[in-house]
Amino acid sequence: MVVLGIALKISEAKHSSVAGLSGQGGFLAIGRFKEDIKFLELVQSLKPELIAIGSPLCLPLGLDCLEPSCSCEMKFPERKGRLAEQQLSRVGIGYFASNKSHSSPGFIYRGISLCNELRKLGYNVIEVYPSATRVILFGDSAPPKRVALSFLKENLPPLIQGLMPLVHGLDMGACDALLNAYTAVLNLRGETLSMGDGQEGFIIVPKYGKNPILIAR
Repeated sequence: MVVLGIALKISEAKHSSVAGLSGQGGFLAIGRFKEDIKFLELVQSLKPELIAIGSPLCLPLGLDCLEPSCSCEMKFPERKGRLAEQQLSRVGIGYFASNKSHSSPGFIYRGISLCNELRKLGYNVIEVYPSATRVILFGDSAPPKRVALSFLKENLPPLIQGLMPLVHGLDMGACDALLNAYTAVLNLRGETLSMGDGQEGFIIVPKYGKNPILIAR
């Protein structure tokens, strides 16, 4: 059994990262891709049980797009974004809300498009958030993302069997992909929580760690 974690970039001009783990959480592979079609070809060859993408995979209720010129409006504007994002914020996990003020709408569009293509092909896809996974797993000792690389190189190998020989070559994109893949493993074990609801989509986060959280409904 294979699971994949994806750390997606805003466009195909830059390399996105992908990590493969076994269903038991052992390291299988780490790689990069630019074009989504290349990733879809990889997926077809690996036939993963679950794919975890670190990007919003749907829009808030009421929005058809993120274009300021469009007349579509959020059904619940007081949330600023989706329910899942509001719930993460309530438990102290910062998140860039999915709304028309988002600085990188292309990032969201790409995640949604890739998710739709994967689901058309019959694959199970979940939305994850590597920053939330990092904070929950490692607690208050986890530094902010901008300075987290050395911390993750030290703390990911105890979680992922077989990673240690490659740890020095990891960059932040690879670490995020590994965190996303590890969240997929936890999901298969039933050790995750689903933030949000079925209408706007769920963000899947670890249930257990040094900084456990409760769903704020």
